[in-house]
Amino acid sequence: MFKKAKYAILLLLLTVLLTSCTESADADTPIPPVDTNQEEPDVEIVPSEPEISEEEKAKLEEEKRIAGIAERKELEKQRKEQLGEFYVPLIPIGEEREKKSVEVKALYATGHTAGNELNRENIDAYGAYIKALAENDTTKARALFDSAEKANKFERIIGIAVATEINGLVINVKDDNGFITYKSNVEIVQNMNKETPIPIKDVENMLKVLKEYDIYTIGRIVAFKDKNFAIKSPDHSIQLKTGGTWLDPNSGNIPWINPFDQYVWDYNIAIAKEASLLGFDEIQFDYVRFPDGAKKYNPIAEFPGRNDRDKDEAIADFLEYSRNELEPYNVNLGA
Repeated sequence: MFKKAKYAILLLLLTVLLTSCTESADADTPIPPVDTNQEEPDVEIVPSEPEISEEEKAKLEEEKRIAGIAERKELEKQRKEQLGEFYVPLIPIGEEREKKSVEVKALYATGHTAGNELNRENIDAYGAYIKALAENDTTKARALFDSAEKANKFERIIGIAVATEINGLVINVKDDNGFITYKSNVEIVQNMNKETPIPIKDVENMLKVLKEYDIYTIGRIVAFKDKNFAIKSPDHSIQLKTGGTWLDPNSGNIPWINPFDQYVWDYNIAIAKEASLLGFDEIQFDYVRFPDGAKKYNPIAEFPGRNDRDKDEAIADFLEYSRNELEPYNVNLGA
């Protein structure tokens, strides 16, 4: 019994010793001192801008506007020297616009149709008449008939657009003969259209009315089938290898201007720039191609400025050049 008690006491003492050693070991583990002298990270103090009065803000804005006008004036001077007879000014400062993104269903109007005078009462009356017909309201249609009959062809086209899902209008800017449909301020265009009829007398008012009715305007420019330009400037038309101008037997023996010719490109693009400046939402180049019947005319025709390029390459180059040149005008481009 005594031995058992003795062993129990020894076991208890051993347990106490082991516990004490463990605590001593923990107590001897050094705790890293806190560095009270550690430097704070550098913090950049940005001074707040002093508040300025509304009067000072207005003064700064006016100075900025005047500087912008002076800079634009100098730029236009440089552009005029560079572009010469093809010069068209940029959109004035403050009148810039965004390209429209819209799904278009459009009607077509020749320059002569678009040259008709516009009366809003006639447009509204014809639109109401068309809407009554669409709704099969014969009583209302009969009541509106006399008023609707006063509308001219162009007013009727606009009235149809007002009353239906039509939201766009394609208008000739340069027609199938190469004639411009309104008075141009571009030197080269004026020279090529002297003594030619101008069907659209007030293009600015026409575009204003169309925009009032929220109609998307597309200016159609017939690019390379241009009898007018080819006759007046034969050096820039498709040539015969034997000399003289090639005539297209499939189009009534008329000449075409040369799609490889940079001068021809610049002419069409100058017209497009001016149309954009006037307010057309989109430029549509038509006849952006070579004449039909290449197998017959290839052996006898010559294209100055071709420089070993394929015909497809010439068309692609023209369209790329057009996009780049028209970019500052924020106008959509179709072909």
